[in-house]
Amino acid sequence: MIVLLSLSLLSCQGKDKEITQTEQIATQEQEPKKLHWWELPQFVNPDDKTFKEIMKGREEKYQQAMKNLSYDGVPDSGFVESDYSINDLNLMNELYYDGLKSMGFQFPSEEVFNQRIKEFYGVDLTQDQSNNPRVRRVGDFLILVPKLHAEKTYKEVPMLVFSYPSIVFDLKRRYYIFSLTSAWDVLDDYDEIYYRFEMSSLD
Repeated sequence: MIVLLSLSLLSCQGKDKEITQTEQIATQEQEPKKLHWWELPQFVNPDDKTFKEIMKGREEKYQQAMKNLSYDGVPDSGFVESDYSINDLNLMNELYYDGLKSMGFQFPSEEVFNQRIKEFYGVDLTQDQSNNPRVRRVGDFLILVPKLHAEKTYKEVPMLVFSYPSIVFDLKRRYYIFSLTSAWDVLDDYDEIYYRFEMSSLD
């Protein structure tokens, strides 16, 4: 009788242990696995699937550029001197170009590009524009400036020329740049901040 009771107790304990282990496994299966930001899949906006993350932006140099731009922002008022450089904007433009290519954008010929600039903005790029304060070249950027400030202000805040309502183009590769600062600071599953650069196929 005692032997039977002992065996019965051992059997119950074994079953309880099995149930506990099964419950633990089931709980682990239900809990989604936590991921660091560099492990996360590409973000696609659930409300507008034309908006997607440009994955190249997860590289360290682009993350740093986005951090600089997100923190300081392109100055559009107050004329505050920014800490970031033209290099940050060049890196962001690389991302923008990569995004356009990945979405099948057709880059126009130089002739078509110049024709459209003249047609829409009244600027003839085949002519010397060096004395036109509303047409500026900064590296490979062509900037049409509808709102002018004193030259002293541009010297104090060089990046001001990129701010709204200026119209910015990549002159070398011939496309309009909607925004170089459209990066979002977001948290991964471990609450670590990273920067996400998104583009739409409509950009």
